[in-house]
Amino acid sequence: MMSLGSEPPRKRLTALTTVVFCCALATLLVLLVWTSSTQRANATKIDTLKSELVTLRKQAREREEARKQAAVDRDVIMKAFRECRTAEDIPNLGGRRIVSNLIDGESVVFYVPDGNHVLNVRTSWEITAPAEGQSAMAADRSESKAAQESATALTEKAWSIPLVANHGYLFSIVGSQREESPVGWQLSSASDEFETRLEHLPLPPIKTSGASWSTHQIVAPPNLVDFRWFSQAAKDPSLGLSPQRPLQIGRWTKFGRRNGAGIKIYFDLQVSSDSWAVTTAAEAEMLLVLKRQQVLQEYLGDGLYRIKHDNADQDAPKTHAAPK
Repeated sequence: MMSLGSEPPRKRLTALTTVVFCCALATLLVLLVWTSSTQRANATKIDTLKSELVTLRKQAREREEARKQAAVDRDVIMKAFRECRTAEDIPNLGGRRIVSNLIDGESVVFYVPDGNHVLNVRTSWEITAPAEGQSAMAADRSESKAAQESATALTEKAWSIPLVANHGYLFSIVGSQREESPVGWQLSSASDEFETRLEHLPLPPIKTSGASWSTHQIVAPPNLVDFRWFSQAAKDPSLGLSPQRPLQIGRWTKFGRRNGAGIKIYFDLQVSSDSWAVTTAAEAEMLLVLKRQQVLQEYLGDGLYRIKHDNADQDAPKTHAAPK
């Protein structure tokens, strides 16, 4: 009687055990599938990260090689340029960079690569104090006053000269330290397509007495965007990118006198180019630090990256010429 009465509970226990076992087995199978899927996903992510790491290392090596090559090229180019004294001495360098070298206090030689380039010459002048010890009742007072009035009638003048690509040029300030003579500038080139330009400032003849200058050597691509602009843009996100950034290749302050009156004449020389703004591989690394890598466009080679600007969907703009 006892064995017969206890049989139904045993069946229920057996059934319950079977259900628990099946549930546990199903759970284990689900966990096994999830673990396998997770491992595959993690393996895919690891492979992707490894691939990205390899790409980053390759890009880093390329940038480092480009930097080293650029330094070597710069040294070779500048060594050749230091020997140039006329436009005919300047070799056809090719490449993507503008090169210039100040050969003395009054002249600069420079080379422009392929593309459309314009040389902007901007001049301005001002009258300074008369010579120390000069009497206000000097005999030439009236002539000195006339010279001052003539000099201050127009205080600035600018020219714009289209350049022939893949050629070198010599820019020289014209004047004399021995006698009063017209002051101006001359631009010459070895290119048969370029006619030598000689321009004089609308000033009376002046006896020059030296000069100060800056911007000795330049090896840079046209429309170069450098770290200074990126630093400003990091502080002011609303700052827009300009596709044109003229490259300054020379700046002088020329001193002169006429009838005891001192005159300062300022020369500013810039090359404007019809091309997109670019930056170097070294500056591209700074963009990553500043978290502004979104402005980087495609790699152009030769250690240069194209920079996105406000009108990226438009064609490259034309160079803006100064008044002739």
